Amino acid sequence: MVKLLKNTIKTFVIAVLSVVVFIHNVHSYEASSEWDVGPKAKARLLSSIKSVGNHNVILIGVEVKLKPGWKTYWRSPGESGMPPKLDFSKSSNLKSTNLEWPAPSRFIFEGLKMNGYKDEIVFPVQIEPVNIGEAIDIRVLLDVLACKDICIPHSMKLGLHLPSGKSYETKYAELIRKYKDLVPGKLNSDGLEITSYRQKGSILKAIYSSNFIFDNPEFFIETQDKLKFIRNKVEILNKGKLLVAEWRLEKEREKPDNSTDQLSNVTLTLVDGNRSVESHLKIQDDIIKTNGLLGLSFNYISMIFIAFCGGLILNLMPCVFPVLSIKLLSVINSFGESRKRIRSSFFITSLGIIFSFLILGLCASIAKAAGYTFGWGIQFQQPLFIISIIIILTLFAANLWGFFEINLPARILKFSLAISDSKNASGSFFQGAFATILATPCTAPFVGTSVSFAIAGSISETLTIFVSLGLGMALPFLLIGLFPGLANKLPKPGYWMIWIKIILGFCLFGTAIWFLTIIKYQVSNEAAYLVGLLMGLIVLLFKINKRLKPFNQKIISLVVLIIICLSFFVPRVLSPFNSIETISRNDVTSHWNKFNYFSINQHVKDGKVVIVDVTAKWCITCQLNKQRVFQSKEVEKVIKNEDVIAMRADWTTPDIKITEYLSTFDRFGVPFNVVYGPGFKTGLILPELLSVSSLFSAIEQTGYKKVKASKE
Repeated sequence: MVKLLKNTIKTFVIAVLSVVVFIHNVHSYEASSEWDVGPKAKARLLSSIKSVGNHNVILIGVEVKLKPGWKTYWRSPGESGMPPKLDFSKSSNLKSTNLEWPAPSRFIFEGLKMNGYKDEIVFPVQIEPVNIGEAIDIRVLLDVLACKDICIPHSMKLGLHLPSGKSYETKYAELIRKYKDLVPGKLNSDGLEITSYRQKGSILKAIYSSNFIFDNPEFFIETQDKLKFIRNKVEILNKGKLLVAEWRLEKEREKPDNSTDQLSNVTLTLVDGNRSVESHLKIQDDIIKTNGLLGLSFNYISMIFIAFCGGLILNLMPCVFPVLSIKLLSVINSFGESRKRIRSSFFITSLGIIFSFLILGLCASIAKAAGYTFGWGIQFQQPLFIISIIIILTLFAANLWGFFEINLPARILKFSLAISDSKNASGSFFQGAFATILATPCTAPFVGTSVSFAIAGSISETLTIFVSLGLGMALPFLLIGLFPGLANKLPKPGYWMIWIKIILGFCLFGTAIWFLTIIKYQVSNEAAYLVGLLMGLIVLLFKINKRLKPFNQKIISLVVLIIICLSFFVPRVLSPFNSIETISRNDVTSHWNKFNYFSINQHVKDGKVVIVDVTAKWCITCQLNKQRVFQSKEVEKVIKNEDVIAMRADWTTPDIKITEYLSTFDRFGVPFNVVYGPGFKTGLILPELLSVSSLFSAIEQTGYKKVKASKE
């Protein structure tokens, strides 16, 4: 009896399972249409559900299978081909359809670039019924082009009936969702997204971030009226998680005469393996229309003028003062000399300035060609370079105080004497060169803009802009060279010059002390104190050197050289293990956060305003902005607001993340300040020389309306 009962239960279970499997197979079969087979491709309709149920939107798929090696096209086929076309007009109870395009691949055939799919593709389609709950009769006319060595058009008729009734998933649901996941969206699940984009004339730049390393990124650009962009470059930064892409306009779009639109829509799709993201951008159409030779020529000429003005303003920056003070003394000492000699001296100094800027331009071009990043003033990030400047300034000061009246055998000391002596050609030339070196940490108004344009441009543009900067800075010297009679308008030399030399010597020594504070931040307090002590010892040795016999003077000179050599070993001996973190801690206050590029986009999405201050201790303009603007009571009150995030990026020492961040804006020097907000997600760049009003104006433009209340 028990055995019979077991057999009965077993038979019943098998029968039930068989019925379930049969029903499942029947349902799965009914959820797809028959294949419509063509010469090189076949197609059918798939549905994710068996019956319509109460869904107001139903996901179906159009599956296309091609012969091995054959391809069909994406919605934007590229330089050849035709995208598939689907006509649902013969369907019943169908209100609307939304065809989605999975991310394509790029194919190259005989030099033509094409976008599409190989072997197999499922196009997800979201359909909406007229009457929810009623049966839907789907009828599709599909036109698809299959290509290999030749292209064969296929026209296929597909049909699928979805009855009314309770809905449940079919076996095709997973396949349709698989391809739907390949449709590019605004934000990928692993954090792949476009963080900002900007346009500069005919150049379009887009910046992407990702939680994972970029593998093989490929871009697809769709524009109106066949507006075409050619990719300039793609850089992968921040250990593979930041991507900067740049394109230039190849030809103008032909726009109807009666059109008044000034914006063009651009759809930018990034595909990286199995992940992708799509962005819809708006670019300035009126700027694109002036992309021809005339537009570029005007932009180029205007930038040359801006560079010239920036170089002229550099003469007013405090970092150039030491050399200007020495040149001032040379003007006074030239009283009564021939016009020819005065003219020659100032022309040679001008030549030293212009030649030095030309060398900087060549260095920038070589670094760019080699794939390295060039920055304005980056040599001041190196402690050894700072120590070299401190030594030269100390020697200058000692010379002005009268401690250099002997002939020292060492080349480096002879070199310093030559620089301070304007009566010989080499001295005048190196005065100009040294003035250029001291000018590089200063980003005066117009300098940052012109340097960024130069470094981002061609070699000829780079050299021209740098020479224009040099001409601007050399203008005062050129004027005296052209009109040497101006030198005779100054007071005659006399006893008063001794006091002037002493005062100027202290100014030079004060500049050296300021550079010591940079050593303090770059290396350590002990290193700054030791270098300062060694420089003081050099001055003391020069002082007592005057009273010694010639043999003893040579010994003192040798000791000075040894001290100079020892100074260069100080950073290595007294450097802490993590000086960069020390700088960050010293420079970040309770209301200023450490710079984090990847958090900016999220803060903006949360409706906050983000202020980014890229600064450096050796940048005088940066420190001026900090004291006059960021440390003002009005600005501090705004920064304390919970809706404002202030970030400070310290570039005093080399930091690849900050360098890469600057390069995304085509900027290569500091100061650099940007304000982000809901109204300006890509960032609003501020002028190099800040004011409280310009900062508040930028904050308001980015969509933060509480700034007025905070100021009151």
